[in-house]
Amino acid sequence: MFIIEYLSSILCKLPEEMITLIIISLVWFLLWLVTRKKLTKYGISIYPFVIIIRSEKLRKIIITFSQKYPRFVKYFSIAGLVVSIPVIFYSLFYLLIKIIEGFHTPKMTSAQTGIFEFFTIPLPQLMIFVFVLTLSILFHEFSHGISCSIEKKSIKSVGIFYIFPFFLGGYVVPELDLDELIEGEKRLLKSYAKMVAAGIFTTFLLTIIAFSFLINFNVVVSPFFKKGKGALITRVIEKSPAWNRLHVGDVIIRINNTRIASPEDVIIFIRNAGPNSLVVIYLLDRIVLIHLSSHPRNSKWGYLGVELFQYYKPKIRILQPIHAFYIYLTFFYGYALNFVLLIFNAIPIFIFDGGKVLWAILNMKEKVGNRIFNAIQAFAVLLLIIFCIAFF
Repeated sequence: MFIIEYLSSILCKLPEEMITLIIISLVWFLLWLVTRKKLTKYGISIYPFVIIIRSEKLRKIIITFSQKYPRFVKYFSIAGLVVSIPVIFYSLFYLLIKIIEGFHTPKMTSAQTGIFEFFTIPLPQLMIFVFVLTLSILFHEFSHGISCSIEKKSIKSVGIFYIFPFFLGGYVVPELDLDELIEGEKRLLKSYAKMVAAGIFTTFLLTIIAFSFLINFNVVVSPFFKKGKGALITRVIEKSPAWNRLHVGDVIIRINNTRIASPEDVIIFIRNAGPNSLVVIYLLDRIVLIHLSSHPRNSKWGYLGVELFQYYKPKIRILQPIHAFYIYLTFFYGYALNFVLLIFNAIPIFIFDGGKVLWAILNMKEKVGNRIFNAIQAFAVLLLIIFCIAFF
């Protein structure tokens, strides 16, 4: 009885989203116990919180693409090998710079609740995050498979996987003779390096493309939206002054007698207004009176409790101002996620693609290659450990 009361008291302190996650996890575990052996004959494997679906059709599509466009895949693989080398060493430089910044920049206090804060992200934004992450991983993995085919290596298995609660991706397993690879035949090592580097190159291209869209956002959305004067509300913080008073999609055009042209205008006004101030917020469709509270990071600042984005006026009737924000968020996640994947996957440690590429290239030099790689890998491991200490 005491244990049940103790667990109930813990659950009451958790966010509602986290409680929902725990319940779904228990249901998933029961599903795994019942079905883990019955679906194997259909190429579906269910593990605790993981589903793997093997697809012969997807494997044939990858092989067909490689056979149909052999010249493109060939030059793509070569370009990947050329680009991956500077990216590998840039990843070490990036870690080093961030370590220096981490130890010299004081950590700011925050009112957020750590890992639980992630589960309070509005559902549309979370769906965009998952969508972009899924596409990034699929493109990355399938580029390995396409390069594998052109290098005349068969593909053992292709499929997609789902990791509870929202992580979706793909995988490609090439048919490789590890003993032959370890022996270090130059032709095989070069083919292996190109196969692995294709994934790094794909992530590099996705990062560049997303960044280009991001910095040219006004031009990209100009057929559908016109930049207007105002601040679009993209999120309302729970239990803040704005909670249940303002809503996602509202556009602030004026506060008291101050006209609002951008989100920065709102931030400056609210901070300067101070705690306990009564403000009149003019929206596109109504007027709202709100008493401000004190900001979690500075008690002298006023606090409204909203996240904002520049207002874009739709040119097409079926569109809403919030849709411009979702487009921007897609580009932003495309850049941020792929940049992070690029940097960490290129670290020259053998568990990452960068380590595999560098190992294959250096081992073409039979006598000293492996020793050089081990030295670089040891340095990379040390940097990664220090990085984790500095930031986590």
